[in-house]
Amino acid sequence: QRPAGRPLDRRHLQRLSRMLKTAIDRPVAISAFANGHLPPERYAAFWRDTMQEAEIDLLLFQDGVGANKLTPVEAGRYAAALAREVGHANRQFGVIIEQFGQRPAAGSEGPPAFDPAPPARVRQQLDATAALADIRRIAFTVTDYLLPENGDRRLLDALHADLDACR
Repeated sequence: QRPAGRPLDRRHLQRLSRMLKTAIDRPVAISAFANGHLPPERYAAFWRDTMQEAEIDLLLFQDGVGANKLTPVEAGRYAAALAREVGHANRQFGVIIEQFGQRPAAGSEGPPAFDPAPPARVRQQLDATAALADIRRIAFTVTDYLLPENGDRRLLDALHADLDACR
């Protein structure tokens, strides 16, 4: 995003969040992702300032691992920086764990295809944010990549094994 566009985006978010709070009297959440172009600390400072100015209560960070934007380790660095800055702003924070893997489309044209993520990779994503206290972790998206009727049960079976181990 161009720096010149940021003030306009913040003004828009500020007006929108105030309108939502007035209309529905509920907390306002926003979802964001990173492509790895900004260092985690600068990215987190941008969101801290944006949340304060726009009165956003909850920032959800989509980790970008399934879309091949970040590695689990990189996503963990962004999440840690965001958790610190969002905490300093007295706001809530959550990480959206992508439960899919993106592969190139067949041929040179068409949209990319998505498959359920390998369980070992999802474990890496969870481990990358394990040290962050008091944050939400959200699976994206259970209906598309975790339910057994979609053909690939590896991720569901791994989840069941983890749950059984916790009992």
